[in-house]
Amino acid sequence: VLLGAVHYQLHDLDLSIYYSELCLRIHPNCFEALSNFGNALCQIERYTDAIAAHRRAIRESSRSGSAYNNLAVTYMCTGEIEEAIKTYNVALFLDTSCSQVLSNL
Repeated sequence: VLLGAVHYQLHDLDLSIYYSELCLRIHPNCFEALSNFGNALCQIERYTDAIAAHRRAIRESSRSGSAYNNLAVTYMCTGEIEEAIKTYNVALFLDTSCSQVLSNL
């Protein structure tokens, strides 16, 4: 998980995806790996796959405002503005102090 996150922060998306996939092969329901994976996929414009990863992350941690924020960001990238707004609102409901949501909305 950590290697996927580190490479994401370094903007080495290929390695971030690689390590996230590796982690998910061993732990298919790992919330952190699913989140990292979805974020990296969004960055390389694989939006359908990113949405699927974010939805899986939400299934693993349905009370995470950041998980809904990540999904909303991906919806924004696809031009699905209404869906993004709905998803941002869920994120805010779950975490009213989530600075990511406040800055994105």
